[in-house]
Amino acid sequence: MFNKFLSRKFITAAALFAGGTVTVLGDIEGDLRFGAGNVTIQGTVGGDVVGAAGQLSLNGESIGGDVAVAGGSISITAPIQGALRIAGGDIRIDAPIAGNVVIKAESLTLGPKAALSGNLTYTANEPVTMESGAVVQGATEFNERPERVSKAGIAAA
Repeated sequence: MFNKFLSRKFITAAALFAGGTVTVLGDIEGDLRFGAGNVTIQGTVGGDVVGAAGQLSLNGESIGGDVAVAGGSISITAPIQGALRIAGGDIRIDAPIAGNVVIKAESLTLGPKAALSGNLTYTANEPVTMESGAVVQGATEFNERPERVSKAGIAAA
């Protein structure tokens, strides 16, 4: 495990990264798996992306497969050719997504470059914020996130 990891090379197979901070600037031909505090992906990923991070930025040219991620703060600006599944806190999508999108989050924002070709199913504290230009071509289903109550009877966020 690394405290900080930076990859600039082209990886011709699947990749697995773990550490405090992971930054991938090169391209990955296969799938990408990760677990880290902060993850930034700038390169192209040819396959699926699966992982968890406190803060995650998918900013590459494209993701060739499906994406299943969890994190506190997630930003996606890389086009995704497959489906997208997210569990997290604050989610921002500002890219085309070819497949269906399923999200469980505190908040969801679709930026002006968000173009969801499939269905959007999400659970959040409030309805999605759609900035001018954002498009969902399929059906949209919103489920309000239930209020959680602690054992002491105090409402939790």
